[in-house]
Amino acid sequence: LKAREDVICRAFRGKSAFAFRTSIMTAAQTTAPLLYLAYPAVVERATIRSSVRSRVELPTRMSVDESQHTCVIRDLGAHGALVETRRALKPGDVIKDIDVAFEVEGVPVEMKVSAEVRSAEPGADGQRGKYGLEFRDLQRTDKLAIVGFVSNEILKDEDKAT
Repeated sequence: LKAREDVICRAFRGKSAFAFRTSIMTAAQTTAPLLYLAYPAVVERATIRSSVRSRVELPTRMSVDESQHTCVIRDLGAHGALVETRRALKPGDVIKDIDVAFEVEGVPVEMKVSAEVRSAEPGADGQRGKYGLEFRDLQRTDKLAIVGFVSNEILKDEDKAT
């Protein structure tokens, strides 16, 4: 690597990946190779998922603060889901019960799961907001059922593409 070369840098921290384009200002060799980089114009950040998710549309209900609210699960994975609801939520909120129902190879599956809100994109003026949820204390059998459902949905999507 030489001075004035353009490079792409990537870094990882926790569940986040960062990337940016920059150029090398100076390259030096001391006890180890050393690069001085120009300050990047933009640093991109992406959250790394802990499990594969599938896009779905599963209308359901959830319990928050002892009251029931309608919601739609928009994506689902073994560790969490993205839901849309008119009920305003914020990161850290705990949802006691989410009714989840789907079929795996024609076999109906129903479960109640609890989750913590990890990300929030509230809706404006009564519109539905989008909320990223992380499941809490998910039973092993429920996790296996979700993995089976997600795998099946991915295969269906691949079949449609071919």
